[in-house]
Amino acid sequence: HQKHLSGIRLVTLACEGDLEGASIRSTEVTLTPRCVRSGEFNVDTKTAGSVCLLIQTILPCLLFAPSKSSLILKGGTDADFAPPIDFFRFTFLHYAKLFGMSVSVERVSRGFAPKGCGEVALSIEPLKCLTPVNITERGQITNITVSVYLCGTFPSSLGERCLHTAQNMVQRRFSGTKVPVKTKLVRDDDSFGNGWD
Repeated sequence: HQKHLSGIRLVTLACEGDLEGASIRSTEVTLTPRCVRSGEFNVDTKTAGSVCLLIQTILPCLLFAPSKSSLILKGGTDADFAPPIDFFRFTFLHYAKLFGMSVSVERVSRGFAPKGCGEVALSIEPLKCLTPVNITERGQITNITVSVYLCGTFPSSLGERCLHTAQNMVQRRFSGTKVPVKTKLVRDDDSFGNGWD
């Protein structure tokens, strides 16, 4: 897939490596890394390939680069079989900070199948080592927000049905508690493709 090819080419750039056999339908790929470098990187999957999977691929390299790195990643921000960009922004980054990571991400535009065309700006500060953490308890849930993003030709009624169903599921799961549940339906006209998330 193009997204996997984009990911391995990005890593090759970041580690100034030599790459052999990287093509669609290849059965063998060899990457010989040299040293990790920081810099500015631009990657476009030219498909709805997940930008979050690109982030997962490059993050371990650039966390240990000599200086700050900036990336512009284009593709699917809300792709099938991959974490959506909002999971990365609001869940992953929360826990990444506990490990000492300083990573920021800006969603410029959403991109859905089949074209992708979403854009994310990412900034990664280097670190010397990860901070160990001990997370054995979930902690208190203080509030829940259910958000539905809708774009393209999908009618608003679809988003409202999704929101209603999700809200009912959350309220059933947390019945008997006083956890407030907020809902948000966003019509995202800056996005590409037809999608909801």
